[in-house]
Amino acid sequence: MANQRKPMHLIKQIIQLKESGHSIRQISKRLGISRNTLRGYLRQLESQPLDWEQLSEQP
Repeated sequence: MANQRKPMHLIKQIIQLKESGHSIRQISKRLGISRNTLRGYLRQLESQPLDWEQLSEQP
């Protein structure tokens, strides 16, 4: 469904997989989300002042 936010546990999985060196294609296939959606989340996460470790520790 369009325009629905992903649950926080999914965002944390994206961060962990990206940190461990997985490609966008591998992550999207593993989590069942489109590559464009994944790229959008990664762009938003990269624009945050926190680094990957701090983002993954957020509640």
